[in-house]
Amino acid sequence: MKESILWRKLRDGTSALDIHWTRLESWASPGVPDVHGFYQSYDLWIELKVMRSSTIKVRPHQISWHYSRQRAGGSSFILIGDPGRRIMNLYTGAVVRELSVPSSVSSIPLIWTSPTRNCDWRSMIVAMCSVIDDQRSRPKDCDNMDIGSPSSSSSSSSST
Repeated sequence: MKESILWRKLRDGTSALDIHWTRLESWASPGVPDVHGFYQSYDLWIELKVMRSSTIKVRPHQISWHYSRQRAGGSSFILIGDPGRRIMNLYTGAVVRELSVPSSVSSIPLIWTSPTRNCDWRSMIVAMCSVIDDQRSRPKDCDNMDIGSPSSSSSSSSST
């Protein structure tokens, strides 16, 4: 299985859910996930990976993007197709570094799994929305933000 096949499975499997999907070209901005979707009020950033033996290739830019997204209060996901076991697994982007270590993949908590055949895509979207809802309900830590500095605020002066 190639990532392009995984993309088509995701797109076709969720077509009835009215999700606006965009397949992104990673050469334009290294590290940005392969797919962005918008479903109701949810931004769904998904990195597509295919399990090759026991390894998943994760580039440093991808790790950096997912960690930066988490630090900014956002969510992202890694969807792994495993053709050998005929399953798909979904993880949060927060565990992207651990996914790159072959021996640790089976011990990382996943948020969704389904057989490749007759995949329950609706439950995957529900799982992602649930993670995002949990993230939204956490209090934001604004103590470390310098809100009053000129570099962090837009110009509010009006012209005369």
